[in-house]
Amino acid sequence: MIKYVVKEDIDKLTFPEGDVLKNNSKKQLRIYNLRAATQLGNCEKMKVKIYFKPGDETYMTNTTVWAMTDEHVVLKNSRTIPIERIYDVQFW
Repeated sequence: MIKYVVKEDIDKLTFPEGDVLKNNSKKQLRIYNLRAATQLGNCEKMKVKIYFKPGDETYMTNTTVWAMTDEHVVLKNSRTIPIERIYDVQFW
């Protein structure tokens, strides 16, 4: 079951270390999609769905990606999600 979380509540979640993806091609696709989401967020103010696992449960948020670092995606108000905990990014 996927739980919806608003970006304002992401700070309340605890993220363990370790990548949720094991396949290198899936990791590369994740980076590609996050870069595209960042560009769409900055140029078009377009929101994307980000699916991530802070622990054993699966969460989804619908948000605009403003930036990326080597380790995190940055959302509005400097909220972040560790890239290694994201398993899917969907555009609409």
